[in-house]
Formats: sequence, structure tokens, C-alpha cells
Amino acid sequence: MGPMPRLAPPPTAVADEEIDEALALMDVMTVDRLDNPAPADRYRDALAEVIAAQSEHRAPAPVGGVRRSGRW
Repeated sequence: MGPMPRLAPPPTAVADEEIDEALALMDVMTVDRLDNPAPADRYRDALAEVIAAQSEHRAPAPVGGVRRSGRW
């Protein structure tokens, strides 16, 4: 067996300002606790609807979710 290929990207120069902005973004997007311990699995619900619709030869009904760019 030959040597393992390097998987990590090569070192890159990053400005301190860019690192500070990334850390600030992580702080904004981080929550201390989940208010809903069991969030809804919208993907699974939508996939189940697609499968059911195909088996019944009909168009799938919209399943709850965020609508973006005119699409669900």
C-alpha cells in the first residue's frame, strides 16, 4: 500500500478581519439551547408525500416549509 494522499487543503493566508467576521457570524448563528428538542423533519415529510403521490398517479401536495424564489 502506497502513501496516503494529503486530504487537507494547502495553507492559506487569511486576514485577521476575515477571521473576526467569521467568529462574529458563528456567534450570531449559535444558540445556547433548542426550544424545540424535536424539530420537524420537513424533508422526510415532503419525500413521503412525493412517494405517496407517485403511487397514486397524482401531483404531490405542497408540504410546509419556507418558500424561496417561487419554489418550495
